Amino acid sequence: MSVSYLPTAAPVDLFNEADFRLGAFHARPGVREIQLDLHVERLEPRVFQVLIVLARSRNRTISRDALIALCWDGRFVSDDALNRTIGKLRQVFARDPSGSVTIETVPRLGYQLRVHESDGETGALAAPRVAGRAMAPPLRHRPYWAIGLFGLLLAALVGGTAAYLQVDPQPANPDTGIRVITTDIGVEAHPALAPSGSMIVYTAAASVRDAMHLYLRTLEGPVEQLTSGDASDTAPTWSPDGQRIAFVRALPAGGCEIMTMALPRGAARTVATCSLPRGASLAWLDNQTLLLSDRSGPSGPLALFRVDVETGARRQITNPPSGNVGDQIPAVSPDGRRVAFRRTSIPGVSEIFVANLEGGEARQFTRDHSTILGVAWAVDGRHMYISTTRGGDFGLWRYDASGAGHPERMVTGLRRIGRLSADREGRVAFEAFDVRSEIVRVTGDARAPTTASSGESAYPHLSPDGKSLLFSSDRSGEPAIWVMGVEAGSSPPNRLISRDYDYVAWPRWSPSGRQIAFVATKGSRSELNVAAADGGRIRTAFETADTLWSPQWISEDTVVLAINRSGIWRLWKIRVTDGQAAPASPPGWDSVRVGPDGQLYGTRFAADGVWRVPANGAEAPTLIAPLAPIEWRNWEINGAEVITVRRSETGIDLVATPLSGGAARVVGKPAGVAGLSGLTGDAVHGFYLTRGETNESDIVVLDTARRRN
Repeated sequence: MSVSYLPTAAPVDLFNEADFRLGAFHARPGVREIQLDLHVERLEPRVFQVLIVLARSRNRTISRDALIALCWDGRFVSDDALNRTIGKLRQVFARDPSGSVTIETVPRLGYQLRVHESDGETGALAAPRVAGRAMAPPLRHRPYWAIGLFGLLLAALVGGTAAYLQVDPQPANPDTGIRVITTDIGVEAHPALAPSGSMIVYTAAASVRDAMHLYLRTLEGPVEQLTSGDASDTAPTWSPDGQRIAFVRALPAGGCEIMTMALPRGAARTVATCSLPRGASLAWLDNQTLLLSDRSGPSGPLALFRVDVETGARRQITNPPSGNVGDQIPAVSPDGRRVAFRRTSIPGVSEIFVANLEGGEARQFTRDHSTILGVAWAVDGRHMYISTTRGGDFGLWRYDASGAGHPERMVTGLRRIGRLSADREGRVAFEAFDVRSEIVRVTGDARAPTTASSGESAYPHLSPDGKSLLFSSDRSGEPAIWVMGVEAGSSPPNRLISRDYDYVAWPRWSPSGRQIAFVATKGSRSELNVAAADGGRIRTAFETADTLWSPQWISEDTVVLAINRSGIWRLWKIRVTDGQAAPASPPGWDSVRVGPDGQLYGTRFAADGVWRVPANGAEAPTLIAPLAPIEWRNWEINGAEVITVRRSETGIDLVATPLSGGAARVVGKPAGVAGLSGLTGDAVHGFYLTRGETNESDIVVLDTARRRN
């Protein structure tokens, strides 16, 4: 018997897997669909990965260890997780009355996928291909990086370096029109296609902790480094005449500058200053004018500005509502009359707006209540390309710019689609990236992972007895609530709640530990859901089209949370028995915790600090502890103290400040934690927070003219 104990091929990347047949079934990895006659079923990403590994070794036994190494990145997973995955595939294959495909368990060894031949059907066709080619030899392991489910939107996909570049891009897949431009270890991002499509500029660095520099290449030829030094250069964009680029330079001492550079070898010139090094974005309006996304004031939302590249003079042209994150990633239409841009209410909830550059108010274009990372106009000006989670994951969609019809999905798969750029020849360049984050336990200077997986885990919450940890994760391939014991000898993480959600976050134990509250989104609706502690009896306590955030139990029948209504944040109390809602704060509060005496504490939108929430509008809020606005997810009430995150050049400190006032003290220094999405715990049981790991991002070009449907 032939047995595969160790991986003999590359880890599965659904993004690069070609369609294949398996017995009577037709498998399409890019959209995670498997079809039998007219029946089509969409599988979880992890299930589809296991299917592909089994298909590669069809009619041969593959060990459980090999499956875990290739589909779970070699990390610990329970037997139950693998058994459930195999069970799901068996259910799929059982629909075929001819039994053309079966999965057999080989005792003490592993599994064997068997394809049974029949007249006119060979059963096992050619092995799955990568990017239109035969299966490649094993690849080097790629690192990942992330800071949690929403945190990645604030700082992910920023940079790359030449030492990690592959000079020769892959040829375009003739079936899909897809060409992977950069494929080696590192982070390549911010793609900018020249108007003619002959060249592309992008940023690259070995990791997000390194300075990011600009690189220029043709789609077929070698790479040329354009910038160097200690400053980080991002957000490149080509002028309409293709003679120069503009980009954002983040200065080591803080702040940023808008730069221009004539190509191919001109010197960089400073045009203007900006205030948001990692959030500024650019687009050319014409050869003398840029559109810049920057702060509209010291604490105001992001807005779009016209910037004269000769004088540096700028004028604000959009007016996002106060309380919003604001307007970013402008994209000017081919005729120069309209600009499309992303307007974000909170990180992770955004829409595309379109403004007429000749005057008038911006109009809302999308109504998906999704996460949007990129937008670009098609060359005809009648369509837009948008990278969005409207389908449940980061996919590339084409929209009719008139708003008519239904959006068409252009690219899908396990890898996420990020920032976009388009040229006049019908090509679209985009970032394709992977992320991973895990929950770690911090005691003093030490940290230890607790939820290692190949997915994203965030928003931990320690149970009242200190024995169990709730967290949200997509480690199984879909958004879910998980629970795990934290004491020595406890069982591994167990999926507690999983339904057809687009997103889940903020699981929270009730004071007794008998109930769980969490927020979820389904389509354009947000829900506050309540379940028994064992995951049973799930019910929707409150539902709205507004954004829900940061739920906390006040009592066994009441939850307080933040709601964003029409761009205005406010705390509300929800009675979970009947959904009755009542305001719990004045406007402007965007997260909340409950003190031991029932007093509410919260953060205020775009303002520094943790504050005591006034009982009525007449009182002034009281500042309890400093907290940077970007850390609004990362604080917790622990008895009579508030635990906050403080960052510096030397790392991250966990700081305890008495609620009644007094000196603060450092209670933990979690080394190697790049980003956070939630904080929980205490000095006795340890503090738990999200550790973002490395990120791998590549540049991919889609030739829409060559794409075959």
